[in-house]
Amino acid sequence: MMAILKGIFQPDAPGEKVTQTLRSLCSVESGVPFYPVLDLRDVWLAIWTGQLASDPNAPLAYRWGLAGAAWEPSCPVYED
Repeated sequence: MMAILKGIFQPDAPGEKVTQTLRSLCSVESGVPFYPVLDLRDVWLAIWTGQLASDPNAPLAYRWGLAGAAWEPSCPVYED
């Protein structure tokens, strides 16, 4: 159990066995064609690096933190 927790939260990439265990325990379908399945480590790294976007208008790659950059919305500003 500790190996799995370390595999999620440690900064270094886990070994192949831990990675396979993470994918079998909790996989998340992202809907992004180039990265269709995420594990908890992928989600945690996206949160940790500030790349996961909660904006419902962001494209899926940004919402899951797979775009390689943080989402910067461009909303129009209306003034009177």
